[in-house]
Amino acid sequence: MGDDNIIDMRTRLVDGADLAQARDALRARHAEYAIHRRALLQGDHSLVKRDPRDMASAIALGFTLVRIGLRAKDSWRLEGLLNETVDEVVERLLKAASHFKDQNTPVGLVLVRALDLGAYELMGRGEYEAWRRRALRYFEEHEAWLAAEPELRESGAWRDRRMSTDQQEMIRATCALIEIDLPGQLLRGSAHDWLSSFRASLTYRGAGA
Repeated sequence: MGDDNIIDMRTRLVDGADLAQARDALRARHAEYAIHRRALLQGDHSLVKRDPRDMASAIALGFTLVRIGLRAKDSWRLEGLLNETVDEVVERLLKAASHFKDQNTPVGLVLVRALDLGAYELMGRGEYEAWRRRALRYFEEHEAWLAAEPELRESGAWRDRRMSTDQQEMIRATCALIEIDLPGQLLRGSAHDWLSSFRASLTYRGAGA
């Protein structure tokens, strides 16, 4: 057999820079897949529809958070922290880290300390962000409902219907958030107007604002 038929089985050494570049590209691709997957999962959620896998995810993530010392009361604080900017979070973590003498303190312990130090402000922001997401979902589903009922929309007859369960829950959540009394008897139309007025005016200005 001639030399042309000989297969060279020697392994070519990969340059370190090429290997690092390949790893970065792989991480970036995995991150894109993760973002796409999370977007698809979020699209399946509504006020009345939940992915049955959510409970398993909540339990698995909960075990991790409980292990570092967090409890149910910390959920609003963590919600608030996760809705801050990168600079705000870094500032909180650096401040919390300064409370530990050991520079090798695990970031989990630093996170818990950051939540404790900013407890009041983070809880307020967490409650607001949860309300804002819930309100956005309500208005999106309300518009989808009316779009599927053109006769009700055009005649305005929907406004005279009984207030929906979703509206009752949103009104309770809104009153609890801003600490006001529940409104009197409302129909679906007046309840929607009530929620619309708070959606337009309610913004987060920080604890004590």
